Amino acid sequence: MKFRKFINITTESRSDGTSSYFPSGKYYHLSIKKITGVLRPRIPDNFLVKSGYEDSTTKRVSASTSIDGCLRAMSMDLEGKTLYVYELSTKGRVKKPSVEEVPDSKLTDEIWILDEAETKLVGSIFVIKAKSKPLPYLYGDGLKAELYDWVWEIV
Repeated sequence: MKFRKFINITTESRSDGTSSYFPSGKYYHLSIKKITGVLRPRIPDNFLVKSGYEDSTTKRVSASTSIDGCLRAMSMDLEGKTLYVYELSTKGRVKKPSVEEVPDSKLTDEIWILDEAETKLVGSIFVIKAKSKPLPYLYGDGLKAELYDWVWEIV
């Protein structure tokens, strides 16, 4: 099974900043646990949200346009972990958040699915190690943080 690492997407915008779908895009979601059925929008439970640096009012299913984007967005030590890779689909609203809504969104290619998302397990990956060069970004009033790319293999 082959995974695409980078996928170009096109949008069909609405006046409220959401899109009905990205016709040529695929949305990926990674999890340590197996998921079946649908994912429902919720507010993420992470440092940026809890500290007021990321949107804490918009319920969403967080996804990315690439597996690498998903790994960056997890913002944790993933070395030695096996992750399930899901392709998500929705007939609902989709939004590309701004850096004000998600400070690291330019590095993660994060996409918000604002309605239920169907899950399809497409494989699993094993994360070998972090790549040595960090990817810096700013949040809040100029605070600095870093994300990492990861070396991984399909299992």
